[in-house]
Amino acid sequence: MSPVSKGVVLGLFAMALVVITSNILVQYPINDWITWGAFTYPIAFLVTDITNRTMGAKRARSVVYCGFALAVCLSVFFSTTRIAIASGTAFLIAQLIDVKLFDYLRNSGRW
Repeated sequence: MSPVSKGVVLGLFAMALVVITSNILVQYPINDWITWGAFTYPIAFLVTDITNRTMGAKRARSVVYCGFALAVCLSVFFSTTRIAIASGTAFLIAQLIDVKLFDYLRNSGRW
């Protein structure tokens, strides 16, 4: 397995782990307006940005798509279907915007 393939697999695993953990923790409130999932979910952006930085936007999108599919499927079992669908939709939109914006800023010389 090439180093790039290993990196993509590691990114997929990390992404799925973060999303599943967040979907479980979102069910446990800290107070009336925030849950424990709010502290783990931002790590998904770190995984995406590291993948984008080291392997490029195309592979980062692959990690987002595959991580999304895996995480949503597994989240149905570890949380509720409603949480899995809502989280998956928000995740996919936010992560794809993040890949595009990160790649634009990195390549524009404004970094």
